[in-house]
Amino acid sequence: AHASSFGCHPLFGDSIQSPVGQIVALTDFNRTNPQHLVFEQILIEAGLIINHLSSVEHDRYMSVVQALTHFTLLSFVGTISKDGLHPRDLLQLQTPNFRFLYAFASRILRLSPATSGSIQFTKDAKEIRNKFLEYALSLNQRFSDAKSIGQCTSLVESIRANFTEPEIVEGVEVAAVAVDSLHR
Repeated sequence: AHASSFGCHPLFGDSIQSPVGQIVALTDFNRTNPQHLVFEQILIEAGLIINHLSSVEHDRYMSVVQALTHFTLLSFVGTISKDGLHPRDLLQLQTPNFRFLYAFASRILRLSPATSGSIQFTKDAKEIRNKFLEYALSLNQRFSDAKSIGQCTSLVESIRANFTEPEIVEGVEVAAVAVDSLHR
């Protein structure tokens, strides 16, 4: 018998209500292998969204999608706890952005520490964390050195210039739905 393999990475955890509409990354998938196709069809019939990519692409993308996202959220809640602030006090004055950052950070805190640790352990994760910190320190310095609100505004505009209007609109629309759900 001939054996073959490919990677299957569900991009969701056990806290979701349903797998329908969730993404699964299939790496090094062989579209000519009948066994691979049967497995893929099972996932599709379960309502999952399939994304095919190489294992190298997967690891590079996951360094941003998972490692950088988790690191950013852990840094956010870690800063809160190190500063002696308590979420119960902050939540009384929450903005939608704060509430969602805190909510998503809480999801990361709820994960198995071994899962979070393994996400941060890769070479790609280390590289993206270092790029993030380098950029964050540089941005912090530029905000600190600014002589006016106008200079701070220009910094924000320079970041925004790296994104297309449709990319920004898509994010704003997702955020609007999320914020709207808070008022139900």
